[in-house]
Amino acid sequence: MPFSPADFGKRLRRIRRAKDLTQQELGKRADIHYTTISRLEAGDATQIYADTVVRLAEALGVNPDSLLRGEDNEGDFEPAAVALASA
Repeated sequence: MPFSPADFGKRLRRIRRAKDLTQQELGKRADIHYTTISRLEAGDATQIYADTVVRLAEALGVNPDSLLRGEDNEGDFEPAAVALASA
């Protein structure tokens, strides 16, 4: 299944809310401006950098696959999904 920024945003919002965090609180934990988190959750981001995914996952205490594909199976990991904007 191809990577979808909109699906990423939905997963990010669901996990953030499950952890009872505001966008501002998550932003502070991940050292990412809360407006970036807002854009990601809305599916408005055209590029999602690999380091952003990793920092968000660490701040939420989840595997990056949980954000990228909604899975924790590292064997199913698709490196191309992270390479969206790693250049």
